[in-house]
Amino acid sequence: MRLVGGRYRARRWGLPLAAALLLGLAGGCSDDPETVDATMLGACVRPTDETGAGTPVRIEFRLDGDVVAAGETEVGAAFVAEVPLGRVDVYADGEHLGYGEANTPSGADDDGRPTGGIYISGEGCPDSPF
Repeated sequence: MRLVGGRYRARRWGLPLAAALLLGLAGGCSDDPETVDATMLGACVRPTDETGAGTPVRIEFRLDGDVVAAGETEVGAAFVAEVPLGRVDVYADGEHLGYGEANTPSGADDDGRPTGGIYISGEGCPDSPF
């Protein structure tokens, strides 16, 4: 289990309880995180007359101007990546497409990856990449 956000305020049982909790986590009480401070973001550039389906396109996800994920895909296909919480802007070949914003931790699968996510798409794109 991974502790996310939140703070424990020590009182009478604070130190023994905190120590027991830390020892339990370090000992690997559970390998299945319940939440993660991230989300999955997917983006698909819809086909147009100018850029038909199958045209190569570079997608970038940026948080506060910094690229947090990038890759190549094709127009009409989805690019998906794990991104940190916050407003993540989506760019396709340098043009701003929109943004995805998640401010609360996501549920996690058995591998610790976020479940579900945000998807920016248009006509001619898959219904969901998740």
